[in-house]
Amino acid sequence: PPRSTLFPYTTLFRSTKTSILYLYSASSPSSYYSSIEANQRNGVTIYRHSYITVDGLQVLYGDIGVFADLDAQHDIIVENMDLGYNIDGIALRNDPSELTTPATNLNSFGNNIHNNSMFGILYMYLVQNSTISGNTVSGNGTIPQVGVGANGIELWGPSANAAPSYITITNNVVETTVAVAGTSDVEGNGIVSDNNSNHLTISYNTVRNNEGTGIVLATPSNNDTVIYNVVSRNGNSSISVGGININDSYNNVISNNTMYGNYGSGFHQYSATSINNTVRNNILQDNGPIEMWIFPSVTGFVSNYNDIYHSAGGTSYISWNGSSYNLVGWKTATSQDANSVSGNPLLTNP
Repeated sequence: PPRSTLFPYTTLFRSTKTSILYLYSASSPSSYYSSIEANQRNGVTIYRHSYITVDGLQVLYGDIGVFADLDAQHDIIVENMDLGYNIDGIALRNDPSELTTPATNLNSFGNNIHNNSMFGILYMYLVQNSTISGNTVSGNGTIPQVGVGANGIELWGPSANAAPSYITITNNVVETTVAVAGTSDVEGNGIVSDNNSNHLTISYNTVRNNEGTGIVLATPSNNDTVIYNVVSRNGNSSISVGGININDSYNNVISNNTMYGNYGSGFHQYSATSINNTVRNNILQDNGPIEMWIFPSVTGFVSNYNDIYHSAGGTSYISWNGSSYNLVGWKTATSQDANSVSGNPLLTNP
């Protein structure tokens, strides 16, 4: 097939471990091949095959550590890998022209993905019913391309019928992603559901110390559930969002998360198209100057049963449509957070 500048169809296999890569064929799952026909760039390339497991290898200094280029194939597992100093760690995608039949069960389990120059984990196009779980994704985005920032974990599609959906991102540690200084696309975010990705579950992740925002739903990302995540110390002086950000996205639920010590704000919702989003049962503590930032006055926004604690006190740590409030003033002005409190949550390891 023709080469792509982002995803070259070439392979370089380099491992410092004594390992075997078993390639199980879709037609005969009981048989396997123990070698890879390879030439140049990627660590492992899976092209148009189902029932592939890549387990326990180390891939360093390639283009993409593990790359799956599929056309509605299914049942790919990438697990227990050490993927570092590549351009991307893991990139799994359906064919860009496939708008009907998804690639399914593309799973990334228990990998250590670190110090890659762009993305840690990237899922693209029509991919469904897949899981990203138990990975440590750290220090990625070290040498991003000009104008193309990188993120720890990203899901992306160019249109509503060619985007990831029904993906579970759970029990990962995503940290120290690097942002691009001085470009129009700074990124450096922890977990990003972007460009038409939808119906995702983002749960039980630890997202910390990323230079960008911790968790982003954007342009648009709809019908997602973000639940039971700890999002702390994200953002910097150039990137003021910090915790969880919704931008041009609707029908999302942000629930039972802890947002602590992020640089700019704990929760941030922007744009008039970000409608019908719900924020409930969260802890927001000592996030920069603003715990919650909502602009403009959007349709269907609901916030309640949160603990919004700003130890510095004051009257301006919740921002709504250009005005600032403390929790009491916020309740009076908007009728939001009627059952919310402002009490020290006594976090044991803030």
